[in-house]
Amino acid sequence: MKTKLNRFLMLITVLAFVFLSFVGCTGMNNQNQQPGQTGENLMDKNQPNTPGDVAGPEQINQNLGKRNQQADRLDTPDMMENPTIMDGQQTGDRNDKMRSEKITNELKQMNQIQDANAIVSGDTCIVGFIPETNAGQAQEIKHRIEARVKEIDPTIKKVAASESQDIMQQINQLASEIGNAEPVKDVANEVKKIWDRIMPQGQ
Repeated sequence: MKTKLNRFLMLITVLAFVFLSFVGCTGMNNQNQQPGQTGENLMDKNQPNTPGDVAGPEQINQNLGKRNQQADRLDTPDMMENPTIMDGQQTGDRNDKMRSEKITNELKQMNQIQDANAIVSGDTCIVGFIPETNAGQAQEIKHRIEARVKEIDPTIKKVAASESQDIMQQINQLASEIGNAEPVKDVANEVKKIWDRIMPQGQ
């Protein structure tokens, strides 16, 4: 009887010790947690920051690279110049060259004309020509050339023609420069100079 009692008391003592140990461990875990935090909160807190939280070195370098690319684009000539104006000048230059070539080819087919060269700038055309030996009066040929140019290209409003060898050489030289992509502004200035020589003020 005493043996059974002793075993029962020992079992109760062991169970009490186990219970107290469990209660003590639970109390220590609660003290380590801050108020309002759960176990999941603590796990999340230990996770590394996402890219949206704090910019790391890679993110900073990427942002700097994008800013440098934007700055480089602003410094390019295409951004500094007005692209619409540049496209308009190039288109006008090509059109004038094509019109000049067409008029020149047509004038060379005219009677009493040995050779001719024409340059167009906007609504103005200058023509240098070499008449044939048995050609009539130069002034008559000039009138015919003027009428023919306006017939070939109705957008031409002003025509100046000359049989002068010096003028012919200047026009040939300018035509060569146009073939080498001379800026349209320079071509227009040269056309005006030659025009003034062919058509002096007051004539």
